[in-house]
Amino acid sequence: MNYFKTITLKDGRICRLRNGTEQDGPSVLEFFILAHGQTDYLLTYPDETGMTAKQEAEFLKAKTESGSEIELLAEIDGQVVGTAGFERVGLKDKIKHRAEFGISIDQKYWGLGIGRALTRACIDCAGKAGYAQLELEVVAENRPAIALYQSEGFVEYGRNPRGFRSRLTGWQTLVLMRLELNGEKTDEAEEKCICEVDGMENPWKEISLSDYENHMRHESVQQLQAMNRAMKKQFDRYPVTTVMILGIAGGNGLDQLDAAKYQKVYGVDINPLYLLETRKRYPRLADVLECLYADLRSDAQRLPHAELLIANLLIEYIGYAAFQNVVKAVGPKYVSCIIQCDEGEGFVSDSPYLHAFDRLDEIHCQLRKPELTEAMRTEGYRLADEEDYPLPNGKKLIRLDYTCD
Repeated sequence: MNYFKTITLKDGRICRLRNGTEQDGPSVLEFFILAHGQTDYLLTYPDETGMTAKQEAEFLKAKTESGSEIELLAEIDGQVVGTAGFERVGLKDKIKHRAEFGISIDQKYWGLGIGRALTRACIDCAGKAGYAQLELEVVAENRPAIALYQSEGFVEYGRNPRGFRSRLTGWQTLVLMRLELNGEKTDEAEEKCICEVDGMENPWKEISLSDYENHMRHESVQQLQAMNRAMKKQFDRYPVTTVMILGIAGGNGLDQLDAAKYQKVYGVDINPLYLLETRKRYPRLADVLECLYADLRSDAQRLPHAELLIANLLIEYIGYAAFQNVVKAVGPKYVSCIIQCDEGEGFVSDSPYLHAFDRLDEIHCQLRKPELTEAMRTEGYRLADEEDYPLPNGKKLIRLDYTCD
């Protein structure tokens, strides 16, 4: 299940709620050890972790790919400050309607609203996944947590006076709580994807995929057709087994990809709704495709390594400097870009869908081959190949391929 949401905390800081991914394994394990050493109200002690960073990464990957379980992270300025999730109680018919909820927050961030936001996110996802009841256990002395759960609709249904045996205080009573849900699985959950986004500050988050694709393939634009031709060359040209596609939208070019060649395909986009549709459209790539939600202007350090980096009609919306940071983080051997040369009027061609792109001028910058090539040279890459793809209205796409010296 996938979930994305941006919230503003009580102190004005921005916090992102998102799935934990494979790449988060080390940071989540570090957070787990930290948080479990800050309070005596959690199940395990730091020395009982029992997981390596690799195992944590595999755990997070499994949760993201699951249609019935989830593990969410709360992140501030790239730092994990909280986790929450739920797991199915069991698969037998009599109990498969039940899920168990758990949460932990870095003590430095208590009282800012992160716990409530994560709790609500899990309640929402559990309902959409089809559960009829969400359950939790909480130490009786943890009154702030009990108050939070009660305010979100959980009710007490029993107590276990010897639920925990603390190393510090001895027996701890556990309060058993439950929340009734509608138990009706949504279409999104059937697709193993749930998404929610607030604070849509980037214009690309406001453009529907249908408007984008209908514009791109319109007879007056024809960028989608040209880009698909170019992407076949991008995918086939280089001896690589891993590729990252920046600005993948609804799966730009994936029809041209030979799944037998690639061990890993990363699709990156700032609009999570695009990523959900990409996963839905390409079940044949389920074993190799991983969709990553990222704002490339600030999230470059989170990106995994790939041998080939593809950036088509993307750099003009993040700028040279941000793209250089992405290249440094990904460390590819080959970089293949497509930029648009505007000899006609306006960087967005005319079509019936033109007004869907009205806000893009807020983030658009005109690219030129010499400046891009110089930016790549400073990162250790040289121009190795280029090709033009003519478009209507005096425009053209230019494919520029760079290799690491």
